[in-house]
Amino acid sequence: MKYSLLAAALVLVLTGCDQLRQKEPGEGKPGQYPPSLWEKREGQVSDADIEAAQKAEAEAAAAAEAKKNEPPK
Repeated sequence: MKYSLLAAALVLVLTGCDQLRQKEPGEGKPGQYPPSLWEKREGQVSDADIEAAQKAEAEAAAAAEAKKNEPPK
């Protein structure tokens, strides 16, 4: 029992010290991507481009399905 209390106190002390530590601007949290990875890069496709391509593909599939379901002339 006393070891679990000791371990809990140690965890609280260590996390408390990390919270009080002075962080530099732009340092971020551990495991976060740096802002440079989120900037638009050359050749990168935007969400709007992806949605437009998906919409065009769905329309083409619907047109092909409608043509396939037409009765022969």
